[in-house]
Amino acid sequence: MSSGTIEVLDPVGDVTIEQRTVAGRLDTLAGKRVGYHHARGPYLTVLAFAEKLGELLTEKYGVSEILRLKSIVDNGASGWSDPRLPEITKRVYDEYATQVDCVIVGAAFCGGSTYWSLQAACEFQDRGIPTVSLASNAFADLATYSCQTRGYATLPMLILPDDFETKRPAQMHSLAEAHVDETVTLLSRDR
Repeated sequence: MSSGTIEVLDPVGDVTIEQRTVAGRLDTLAGKRVGYHHARGPYLTVLAFAEKLGELLTEKYGVSEILRLKSIVDNGASGWSDPRLPEITKRVYDEYATQVDCVIVGAAFCGGSTYWSLQAACEFQDRGIPTVSLASNAFADLATYSCQTRGYATLPMLILPDDFETKRPAQMHSLAEAHVDETVTLLSRDR
């Protein structure tokens, strides 16, 4: 039997994450185009929240248009492991950045949706587009950590009840009514 040496490698790599600055809030939402982006397939109950929020933003704050922005999977990626994902991501978010003034990103309420939602928010922020992310209280820490992996200490988040994604549409509408002003404060200087 031959003998030799075994080299043990350190599995921990040094990574430097470039610190980034959060996009500034808009002066006002009046006359602005607000995007709603659901990073992973829209959940109908969360969509009910977003639609009601859009109505309220239009009626109460003079938003000119609410645009529904599709996920990158709905924009040509064959899945989240598609080798073309970086290229598709750049193309899609560069295009979206020309269409909106700010974005509501939904929704962080499980591990996968939290990661993809906050990655989407970071893509908009990287392009100077203010965002507010919808996050359940239970996943707020993971959402913040996801921001940190992209160089943001945190991003503006609307923290909602742990079970918000399971509520009926009427309950989601009430929740949107209760949080519309907070959403506006996170995106703009409107009072």
